Amino acid sequence: MDSDQQINSLKSKLNTLARVHSHLEQLKQTKNKLELLRRQLAQKVEKEFTDYEQVRVQNEKALRNLFLLPDDELLEKEKQEYFEAVMAFRKVEKEMSLIDFEVSILQEKLQEENTLKNTLKDLLQAKESQITSPTPDQKDLQSRLDRQEAIIEALEAVNQKGQDGLVRLEEIHEALHQIELTKKTVKERTYQEKQINRELTIINQHLAQLQIDFTMMEAEWLAYYKLADSPEAHLPYWEQRLGLLRQFSGNFIAKLTGGLLQQKLYHRSKKEVIQLKYELKMLLKEHRFLIEEQKAVRKHMPKS
Repeated sequence: MDSDQQINSLKSKLNTLARVHSHLEQLKQTKNKLELLRRQLAQKVEKEFTDYEQVRVQNEKALRNLFLLPDDELLEKEKQEYFEAVMAFRKVEKEMSLIDFEVSILQEKLQEENTLKNTLKDLLQAKESQITSPTPDQKDLQSRLDRQEAIIEALEAVNQKGQDGLVRLEEIHEALHQIELTKKTVKERTYQEKQINRELTIINQHLAQLQIDFTMMEAEWLAYYKLADSPEAHLPYWEQRLGLLRQFSGNFIAKLTGGLLQQKLYHRSKKEVIQLKYELKMLLKEHRFLIEEQKAVRKHMPKS
């Protein structure tokens, strides 16, 4: 690899790390919001448990008192509200754990940034000592080449996250299918709920990662529009498309945990997953045209 190739490779890596910085900041902001939500949910869990305990104790007293009757319906209602509050609290904690894990990985990547900068500086100084200073036209051309490489990298990052998202949606689709099979073939309620909860755990894990992936896709898209000087009028269209994907994963698990034994709920959810896959596939189809378009631009750019 000659010096020019080394320099371009280092610049490409530093461009990637610059986007890592941006994404890391977004993750920290997201975690701060989740931390606030977690505290609120913790208070709700405590309140719902207190309400449940009060009704349970009242029912126990009623069983020992000839003049009082236990309210089983109210007890079941308080129990369900407590269960839903705990599930919401656990979901937020899981999302925060995933963010912490991703932050640790990104911070490890950033540790090499100073080394890369120093290496690039040395290579540039060595090159300057061997050749005369580049003309303004050469600098402008190199700047445009570097920006074009960054544009293509941003688009390819979106493509990778989108493909990962499709795989996760396929896994969710299969998990919902398994729930429907369980509901048709298993008659014992306890075993049935255990099977369903296992599939719901799989779904929950995929949804948490999908939220992170879709957020990263959005960050890469914003980087692309900035690099490509694309008209701002195009942005709302992509924000709406990506917002739809991100909103789905945020609302989906709450609906599922609210009614484990409702057959129609899972059938409707499967339809929503299919629609979501269609939206993501269409986004990636249009996105692939952009990649090819930008590669063609790079191919026809003059060489320095």
